[in-house]
Amino acid sequence: MSDPAGPTTPPSVYREALRGDLPPLLRWLGTDPTTEHRDWRAAARVLCWLANAGGVSREATEAALENAYDTDGFGEAAGLRARAALLTLDLGDANRWVDWLSRRAAPRAQLWHAVTSGWLRVWNGDGDEVPRLADDIRRRATEWGWPSLAVEAVVLGAAGRMVTDDLHGATVLARRACRMARTEHLWAAHFSASLLLARLRRLRGRPHLAGVIAADCLRLAPALWSGQLRWELLFAGGALVKGAAGGVANDAATAVAERMAAGDFSELEAVRAAIRHSAPQARDADALGAATSLAWASIPPSIAPWLSGEHAEVPGRLAGLVAPSWQPERPPLAVGLPGGPGRRMLGLARPANLRLLALHGTRPSRPESIAAALLLAGPAGVTRAKLFEDAYGFAFRKELHEPSFKVARHQAKKVLADGASLETSGDRVAVSVTGPTAVVDPRCQQPLPDVLLRQIAAAGGASARELASRLNVSLRTIQAALRDMVDDGVCVTERDGRAVHYVVEDTTFCELTVA
Repeated sequence: MSDPAGPTTPPSVYREALRGDLPPLLRWLGTDPTTEHRDWRAAARVLCWLANAGGVSREATEAALENAYDTDGFGEAAGLRARAALLTLDLGDANRWVDWLSRRAAPRAQLWHAVTSGWLRVWNGDGDEVPRLADDIRRRATEWGWPSLAVEAVVLGAAGRMVTDDLHGATVLARRACRMARTEHLWAAHFSASLLLARLRRLRGRPHLAGVIAADCLRLAPALWSGQLRWELLFAGGALVKGAAGGVANDAATAVAERMAAGDFSELEAVRAAIRHSAPQARDADALGAATSLAWASIPPSIAPWLSGEHAEVPGRLAGLVAPSWQPERPPLAVGLPGGPGRRMLGLARPANLRLLALHGTRPSRPESIAAALLLAGPAGVTRAKLFEDAYGFAFRKELHEPSFKVARHQAKKVLADGASLETSGDRVAVSVTGPTAVVDPRCQQPLPDVLLRQIAAAGGASARELASRLNVSLRTIQAALRDMVDDGVCVTERDGRAVHYVVEDTTFCELTVA
């Protein structure tokens, strides 16, 4: 990127529109057009289209950029068009406008080209150079007095760190971008930063916070943000919100919502193909496909240890789908497969050829944990000590644990009797199955506080009595859990007369009230 003298200053009416004051901009566009500020009028039309204001259509933005010359105003207009294409995951449209920007020398066009080409790298899953590029963009935007692009640069830097799996560094930057956008009242940048913060909250195992952000933004954000926001809300376990048709992001979110509602993920490959050019969404689709199908082609490394049974902690990318707010909790399953080790599946999926074994009691407990560990180990089996450790989560001491472990093994044998053949050879225990055979794996059940947080976030707040009724758990148990959650600061109370409601708040995200 060359270093020209600096950008020209846009009309004040445009600068104020970036901060949410759109009516004066619409009145300005309604006046007789003149050659003066023709370029900034083009930028204003694209901005109104982004804001879903004034009835400006996509075609109007295209017409406004016809016969464009090399100025900052037209650079701004084309940059916003490219950013809109990136939001909707329209690769062809994004490449067209990024190419347009690459052939312009205006400072604003060059900065937008750097931002949007950086996002194309993120889409491709190549984030190595993006943080350095983003720092350079932020420095130039700050020097030239463009706070909106400075915030866009920080969001871009966070996205670059996200695709290289530096989730902590990415979250630090996304939080900073949210605060910068809020301070400057930059509505578009705030929505973009909040969208990324929601994704990062989810990937780091806090889907309830992701759901709060996505749901609040979805109520206020213009339509171009809706597809990606709906996607985040779905994977956070939030409501299955319907959206308007059109655009890759919206269509992908709609298709996934339909698959989740039906509990049928057989057509997920088509969704994956449609978003293959967007690495963040493609990784989500891969994880969902691998966790709901016994025949998914490739296993994402981020969830492979959980799928294989190496550990029981649900990966952040899938945590929101273990106890989604729109259905009763269906814990993950441990599936035994003929001739080899088994694998886990999300409880959302119940393939037609899968045999689900009955529980030993009314709720999944220790016998199911032992049965799950054996199904995952497969015909190779495990030693009794390893089986105990896998099922109980701590080391086996024969003199202390053998009596109760023996009883639990006998109960697990009863669970497995309907679908698996259990064999013991010396100290080793193994099972074999003739077809896919599953048992609920209680080791992956969400703790009650996590389930409560998801329900509270989805409802925008709830009372203890409402939560007890919704989850079919005693009121006393719910109240005790809520007291601990309030003490820990993960939720807060709000009073409405005599009623007490519990709500989830994010310490960084602040709902926009102007757009």
